[in-house]
Amino acid sequence: VADVFELRKEFEWRGLGTIPYSALKINSCYEDFDAEKKFSVSTPTPREHPACICGKVIRGVAKPTDCKLFGSVCTPSNPLGSCMVSSEGACAAYFKYRLGLNQKREVCGAMSMSP
Repeated sequence: VADVFELRKEFEWRGLGTIPYSALKINSCYEDFDAEKKFSVSTPTPREHPACICGKVIRGVAKPTDCKLFGSVCTPSNPLGSCMVSSEGACAAYFKYRLGLNQKREVCGAMSMSP
């Protein structure tokens, strides 16, 4: 891996912002295989909903249930932040596996209250 890749000076992560030396890129020795250079690929700046707290959830300073969007407008079928997009995301896991009465659940694309 060290022969083919090198650290990027910076990378913008969805929900976290720009973090120096936190991602890899193809080493110049292998630039003929670098799709970013070969096809002039540009990556749009990742954007979160202004009320989304995924960055705090990812850093462990907040729980998904602390977010005012969680389980209402932000669901696995309508993810507004990076933590709900993937089934491995903290918000998606909380949504799927949470226990207790009066928890909102997604049923066939609609919200209902669990018994």
